[in-house]
Amino acid sequence: WLPPPLNTLSRRRETVVILRSLAVAAEAGRPLELAIESLAVYYPSAAMHVRLLRTLEQLSLGQPWADSLAGQGLLGRGELAVVASAERVGNLTWALRDVADGIERRFALRLQRWLEIVLPLAVLAVGGVVMFIIVALFLPLITLITRLV
Repeated sequence: WLPPPLNTLSRRRETVVILRSLAVAAEAGRPLELAIESLAVYYPSAAMHVRLLRTLEQLSLGQPWADSLAGQGLLGRGELAVVASAERVGNLTWALRDVADGIERRFALRLQRWLEIVLPLAVLAVGGVVMFIIVALFLPLITLITRLV
């Protein structure tokens, strides 16, 4: 569980797992609707479980599986285009794995950017605390020395 601003990060990470699972099902020649149904039943995350159940509802209404995943925010527009064209051509397994790798790569880059911002701020915060402690320890010594003279 992550609070609302951070839950989009976990959703993208979980999308990678779902796409890779669908790639395994496509590689085995299994229908992707059955794979999505299995994921909806057994997926451990409650939020993703709900999204997959909504995807199943859209599938039961006759919407294509890729559009259903995109409707739940699991695929972006570009990723949807890649998957749809790969399905028409017959490279679905490769496309699902490639889209999952792309999501993971973008996630790593975003995380690295955030760490480049947060790490210096954390160092400055710890430095401020250390400076406060040092000033708090030496200020009484300085007052004692000035009173002795």
